[in-house]
Amino acid sequence: MNRIIIHHKLAAACKLVTVIVLFLAGVNLVVSNQLSTQGQDLAATNQQTLLLEQDITFLRQQIATASSLAFLDETAQGLGFIEITHPLALSPAESVAFAARE
Repeated sequence: MNRIIIHHKLAAACKLVTVIVLFLAGVNLVVSNQLSTQGQDLAATNQQTLLLEQDITFLRQQIATASSLAFLDETAQGLGFIEITHPLALSPAESVAFAARE
């Protein structure tokens, strides 16, 4: 009788261990699957970050080029501006309001 009770307890324990192992294997499968897709999302985000950093570097170079004095001088010459050798100064005309006070 004692052997039968031990046998039933051992069989119940084996079933419980089997259920626990299968449950943990299922949890492992679900977590691994979620982590694998998160890794792909992370890789895509890192790739997008790299592309944006390259764009920022390119735009900074364009800003530096566009704001350089040589570029501004070249653009001004292309628009027909010339360098002044003798500046022309005009004397300011007397304002009407100032002339009326005197």
